[in-house]
Amino acid sequence: MSVSLILMILAAVMLVGVIIALVVMRLKGYRETPNFRSLFIIGIAIMVVGIPSTNYPLMVLGLIYMIVGIVNRKKWKDAPRWSELSPQQRKFKIIVVVILAVMVALGVVTYVLMR
Repeated sequence: MSVSLILMILAAVMLVGVIIALVVMRLKGYRETPNFRSLFIIGIAIMVVGIPSTNYPLMVLGLIYMIVGIVNRKKWKDAPRWSELSPQQRKFKIIVVVILAVMVALGVVTYVLMR
């Protein structure tokens, strides 16, 4: 099996996992308003990655996130402390961090395999 086929299968599995997670969250009634402060920060990070790599679509995406964040500046939320979170929110944040850590680890493995 070629490396590109393995990567395509891995990406498809991850996409299906994200879609299932979103459907389950919607069915359970989990609603969250957008955190525009986070969108602004993510936009800055994407711009920082897009500029040196001369990836213009990535720069435009970062710019869009930054504009959406700035336009909604009055709706910015302060991040609550861990002790202020409900058990459900804590569990959700832990799951998100674990998923992101796994994705970073898979990225490192992919980088090592592709070298």
